[in-house]
Amino acid sequence: MQDPAQPSHIDEYSLEHEYIEHVYKYEGHYHRVNLTGPKPVQLTLINENLEENLFDLSDVNIAGAAETSKSALDRTALEGGAVASIHIQRHLFLIPSAHCGDVEWEIHVKSDREYANAYADAKGRINRLNLDGTNRAKNLNLFADVKEVQNIIGMMREVFGSTPGILKLHLNRNFLGFDARDPQKPKRLMSFTANLNGVLMGLDAFNGGPGAPQLPYDRFFAVDDVDWSCIPEILKQAQLKLEIPKGRLYMVTLEKPVFGGSAQPLRWTVEIRDDEGENGEVEFDPRGAVMQVKLPKSRQVHLSMFEPDGAAKAILGIKKTFGPHAKLIELSFEKHRAMLTAANPKQPGHLRDFMYDEDHFADLPAMDMTPFYRGLRAESFFDLDDIEAALPPMLAQLEKTTLERLKIADGKIERITIAKHQKMQPVNPNVTIEIRAKNADKNGWVTFDMQGKVVSAMTP
Repeated sequence: MQDPAQPSHIDEYSLEHEYIEHVYKYEGHYHRVNLTGPKPVQLTLINENLEENLFDLSDVNIAGAAETSKSALDRTALEGGAVASIHIQRHLFLIPSAHCGDVEWEIHVKSDREYANAYADAKGRINRLNLDGTNRAKNLNLFADVKEVQNIIGMMREVFGSTPGILKLHLNRNFLGFDARDPQKPKRLMSFTANLNGVLMGLDAFNGGPGAPQLPYDRFFAVDDVDWSCIPEILKQAQLKLEIPKGRLYMVTLEKPVFGGSAQPLRWTVEIRDDEGENGEVEFDPRGAVMQVKLPKSRQVHLSMFEPDGAAKAILGIKKTFGPHAKLIELSFEKHRAMLTAANPKQPGHLRDFMYDEDHFADLPAMDMTPFYRGLRAESFFDLDDIEAALPPMLAQLEKTTLERLKIADGKIERITIAKHQKMQPVNPNVTIEIRAKNADKNGWVTFDMQGKVVSAMTP
């Protein structure tokens, strides 16, 4: 307590209550109050400004100490727990420099086997906990305990509400780490941690301060967009589907991936990995349904896209991302990957390239292909559904005809290109299929129409 006569001095007072039952010659109990002090205190303040450390005792709800203590016992839920001490002081911050905040209570609760701290505002309302010393925290397993997951999600809901504000979330055994909009400054993206102690804000997620990029609204999701009870089952299903004998849970993320500059549907990605580097992933929707399985490399069957089954699989994979009746300006197959040119969804009138390699799509945003096409208009595009129906059944024959027409000894197919509007060429009213072949010394190509008839050829 500050000495009014000498404000730079702090003194200590002790108030002791003593209860004695059945005192000799007295019935009932005897209550004695003993006040000692003042006793000089040698200060070692982290925030050296004494006045900033002080508070007015009249602002503190001392009369509510019993109620606050009971609330602390209920919230910490220790087996056989009791309040061991209560400290009331201003909260101390160390970053960016030492400074004092609001007055708070620190209620220390302990039992023979565990301990915890509850923190309350000046009025005694508990606003956060530290349960790190509890058996509950030590045994926490969010991979399996749905009840504790729901408890933590409830605390996140109190902070962020039910509106989309979370960009990406990582599920760990004893905490959730995520990037989200700062509820107090929504234009700022911050890193957060949520565990049994509550939701804690960390650093700027972009480390960019006021200049951090502003992401579109559709990139974010809300806590209520997800069925959190599905977590144990999706982790189990990931192990079963990937079948990595010594595989362990490596990473669990929840986000809306970006493709073509646009946010894709929200999904869980569960990665299983072993000590030898073998790994695979399973994607699940927010309700726990399987979306995609990416098997370990050793178990993947690599179909050549020059074979009918491989081409059909690639077209189906492209349709899953671009949707039915996808409009393309060019589609080319190499042995184990496809390249396609389509409209840029974020820049009308412009084109961009995408790559598909059986496992996933890669967006190539830096490649504006528009300058390579002259007279670009709506009829320059073709419908992928037409290619899906026509190409696979006649592909083997087209390749055979190409090799025979070019007369290249030991020739192999190099690339297949489907387009209405070839690079640097005027619009062709019909879709054509160009098949290139080569050997060590020669190369050439044959162009077919959609009925399989030869349109032109470039022989060696």
